[in-house]
Amino acid sequence: MRDFYREELRCGNGCASYLNPWRRDVRERTQEDVAALEEA
Repeated sequence: MRDFYREELRCGNGCASYLNPWRRDVRERTQEDVAALEEA
């Protein structure tokens, strides 16, 4: 049952709610983004 509930609740996948405004700002990181993060 544990695995069933984890799958149903999508545990570990972040908020899947369509009401979450953050979701529209999600994008793939470019190589420049990754390089900037490594420098910081």
